[in-house]
Order: sequence, then structure tokens, then C-alpha cells
Amino acid sequence: GFETVLLEQELEAARRCKDAQEIALVRKACAITDAIFQETITTIRIGMKETEVSALLQYLAIKNGASGMAFDTIVASGVRGSMPHGR
Repeated sequence: GFETVLLEQELEAARRCKDAQEIALVRKACAITDAIFQETITTIRIGMKETEVSALLQYLAIKNGASGMAFDTIVASGVRGSMPHGR
């Protein structure tokens, strides 16, 4: 038969160390995030719906050079702000 060998520790160690290209990509992502935040705080207004802010964030990400969203955008305010993932 076959034996399954888990490489969890080896994979974790490999992911922990970044090469120059990965570091450059992380820096680019941080710069995009900074640009999104700066533009968002000057654009959002009282009364905007969570869905409007979510759409704004996604638009600004693409506008500033992101290839897409890494995960679903979560915008939660008021009572929903205390709920995990706004649910």
C-alpha cells in the first residue's frame, strides 16, 4: 500500500521565506491598499450603503492596479460591524 506523508511543516517553512519577486508583489499589494484607503476615506459619506462601499473598494482596487480581489469584500457597519464577516 501507499503511505501518506504530511508535509505541513515543510510547506509552512517554504511559504514563510519570500524571494525578491514575492517581496515586490507584497510591496505592490501594500501600495495598492494604501491608495485604496486614502481615496476611500475621502469618498465615503454618511448614508452610503455597505454594498456601495464594497463596490467602491473593488473599483478602486482595479483602478489602482490590482488584478482582482483576493477574497470577497466585507463591509459591515452599525450592529453588523460586531459580527464575524458581517453576517
